[in-house]
Amino acid sequence: MILKINVDEHNTFKRKGFNVHTKKVITVSEAILGCKFEVETIRGKVNVSMPPGIQNGEVKKVLQHGINKLPPLHKQRGHHFVAFEIEIPSKLNDEQRELITEYAKIEYKTEEII
Repeated sequence: MILKINVDEHNTFKRKGFNVHTKKVITVSEAILGCKFEVETIRGKVNVSMPPGIQNGEVKKVLQHGINKLPPLHKQRGHHFVAFEIEIPSKLNDEQRELITEYAKIEYKTEEII
């Protein structure tokens, strides 16, 4: 007997071997200041914190929240990887624009910002 099992792709989770990969969209301020959030894994929700200075595409590993390795007697699991995407706002209100402009002046040590 030959048994063939097909597994459909999931909208959120992407499997690579025993590991599971997801994406998390964060704001610019969360990337700069660091953030805490919940990650939905195949094993349930997990709290994750990231330090300040998260870079676009950076990946956080959540240990032992992936797929069970076979045979199940090993009690080993893959990991869950979260890749960060930083969302850059396409529109700013006046207060946001003023604050970003002030930040840019400090960053570039100049009084004139385009």
